[in-house]
Amino acid sequence: MRKVNLINLFVVAVLSLTFYGEARGEYGRTPDTSIDPSVIQIDEGKYLGAKLDGEVELEDSKGKSFKLGDLYGKPTILVFSYFNCDGACPTISRDLKRAVGKADGIVAGKDFNVVTISFDKSDNRDEANKFAMMTGTNLEGWRVAITRDTEDISRLTESAGYKFFWSPRDGAFIHPTVFIFLSPEGRIVRYLYGASLGGTDIRTAIAEADFGTPGKSKVRDLSDLFLIACYSYNYKEGKYSLNYPLFIAAGAFIFSLSLTVFGILIFKRKVRR
Repeated sequence: MRKVNLINLFVVAVLSLTFYGEARGEYGRTPDTSIDPSVIQIDEGKYLGAKLDGEVELEDSKGKSFKLGDLYGKPTILVFSYFNCDGACPTISRDLKRAVGKADGIVAGKDFNVVTISFDKSDNRDEANKFAMMTGTNLEGWRVAITRDTEDISRLTESAGYKFFWSPRDGAFIHPTVFIFLSPEGRIVRYLYGASLGGTDIRTAIAEADFGTPGKSKVRDLSDLFLIACYSYNYKEGKYSLNYPLFIAAGAFIFSLSLTVFGILIFKRKVRR
């Protein structure tokens, strides 16, 4: 009898360790899925330039009510997430925080705003607060919020071309991992994707948003113009890359100009002789 009990205890212990290992292996990882990602792809050509409704009422993680339009007046980075996510959502928030910290010359809250809005109707303020604490995004100039009216979730996401749905098989929402850059008027200027963004990507997108506002174009300094000119948006990678054709053209121009100046100097010397 004692031998049987010992065997049973051994089996239970092994199974417990096995399931524990599997649970730890799943946490913080986006579940594998066979769903075609094209179903959540954003039609950028359709939504770039669209203006988001500034009257949408929100409540942040500290319980303060505000409207989306209250953030307008300066560029805004909009992130859609859901707060019970243990995979992509907290990861991209941390990565955005890191990239924003490396964006030289601009400061969140002063030069631009960041807002994370939940698209999960079941999320509440307490969960928003936990998410902000977990991701370290309870910062000056960054608000983690829910919509006061759940009906506004669909209206807001649809107006931005953002698609998502619940997958019972994966036990998670399927959604794009994207940062949406808004102009000071609340118009969509740029979508940046993935978790490999750097400070240059953030600075360039903010400069584009600030510079491209109809009737209110402004540039903080010449470095903004340099960024806009020297970095071009790569639609395939969803981020910025050096504008190599521009550098090649500039190099060819400088070389041609140098030959012209050199020829003029030689000609003047011959004339003097």
